[in-house]
Amino acid sequence: MKKFANLNKRVKIILGAVIVIVIAVAGVIALAANDVIDLPLFGTVNGAMNVTPNPACIAYQKSLTFTLVSTPIDPNITLLSSDNPAIAVPNLGQGRYFPNGTSVVNGVARGATQLRVTNDNGKSYLTIPVTVAYMCPVNPTLHIGQTLQMTSTYMTNGWFSDVGFYATVSQTGLVTAKQVGTTTIYSNYYCPVCDPTYTTVTVVR
Repeated sequence: MKKFANLNKRVKIILGAVIVIVIAVAGVIALAANDVIDLPLFGTVNGAMNVTPNPACIAYQKSLTFTLVSTPIDPNITLLSSDNPAIAVPNLGQGRYFPNGTSVVNGVARGATQLRVTNDNGKSYLTIPVTVAYMCPVNPTLHIGQTLQMTSTYMTNGWFSDVGFYATVSQTGLVTAKQVGTTTIYSNYYCPVCDPTYTTVTVVR
C-alpha cells in the first residue's frame, strides 16, 4: 500500500508538471498569434516602410512623383490618399496603389494637407505633410555645400539670390549653400502684372 501511495504521488507530480508546461506553451502560442494579427498583411512591421519625398512641397498646378522606397512592401496593396483632395490629390485618384512603386500627386490649390499611406485593409502606416505653393520648397534649410532644386508654378525667365554670399542660384533654379546665413531666392516669371515668387533659404553648418 505504501508503494502504491508513493507511485500515485509521483504520478500526480508528473501530471501537474505536464499541465504547467501545456499552459505555458498555449500562452506562447496565443502571444505569437496576437503578434501576427498586429502585423500588416504583407508581413512588414509598422515603420519599416518609407515614401519619398517626406515632407513634400508641390508647385501649384504642377505634379510631384512619390516613391515607395522600402521592401518587401508590396506596391500592389499599398494605397495613397489625400486628407484634402481639393489641395493635393493622387493623379490616379484617391486610395489608389503605387504602380511600379511610384505615385504622381497633383497640386490643385495652394495650402497644406497630408497624404496618407495605408494598406488595402485600412491599416495606416505613415502620413506625409504636403504644401502646395507658387514656389517650392518653402523656406528650406540647407547645410553648407548642399544643393537644392527649386520649382515654380510659372515659367521663369531667371532666378536670383538676394545675398549670393550665403547661397547662389543658377538660371535653372539650382540653389547652392555657400556660407552660414539667410538669403531670399526670387523667381521672375512671365506675368507682367504679377510679383516675383520668392522663398527664404537658411544656410547652417
